[in-house]
Amino acid sequence: MIEVFGDTLKYHKRPLYFIMECLDARGLTCPIPLFYVKQRIEGMESGSLLEVFADDEKAKKTIPRWCGMHSHEVLEIVELGECFKILIRKS
Repeated sequence: MIEVFGDTLKYHKRPLYFIMECLDARGLTCPIPLFYVKQRIEGMESGSLLEVFADDEKAKKTIPRWCGMHSHEVLEIVELGECFKILIRKS
C-alpha cells in the first residue's frame, strides 16, 4: 500500500491476500455474526479466505476463538474506525 503525504511516499509492507468470500456482519450482535461465519466457511474449499466485517465487540473475541477450535487460521484483525475486519483462512 502506498500513501502520499505531501511530497513523500510511505510504503506499507503488508501481505497481499486474494479474498475468496466477504461477509458483512455489521449491525448484527453475537451470536449471529458467528453463525454466519460458520455457515459461510462450511461451503468454502480448504485454503480459501473469508473476510468478515463486524462491529460487535463480542464477535471480535468469539469468531477467532471459534476459528482456533476448528483449526481455521485468523490472518489478521484490523480496526476500521466504527467496525473491524477479520481475515480467516479455512483449514
